[in-house]
Amino acid sequence: MPKINKTKNNNLIRLIEYFFILVILFLTAINLNVSSKESKVLGAEIEDINLTNEKISYLENLINENPLYFNGYLELITLNIQESDFDKATEYFNIAKSINPNSQIIKSFGKTLNIK
Repeated sequence: MPKINKTKNNNLIRLIEYFFILVILFLTAINLNVSSKESKVLGAEIEDINLTNEKISYLENLINENPLYFNGYLELITLNIQESDFDKATEYFNIAKSINPNSQIIKSFGKTLNIK
């Protein structure tokens, strides 16, 4: 009889251990979810601004070295529109249009920038 009682106690102890493990995992998952939401709010905005500025700087250097690099101008137009710098976007649009005036993408950007 003592063996049965001991087995029941062992099973009860294991059940309690599993329960606490599940509680800890659940709380960890909630904490990770809350932490990830909090860090994205401010960090993402700053990171996105810096990343966009880095892309623009990189592309500007690239087109300075390769002034006929059409796709570089397209990227610069896109990034400057996203940054609401329409003067710069228009400047790059005019250069890209002089490189490839029949491009459908250029025509599309012309509509976006309200340029004929």
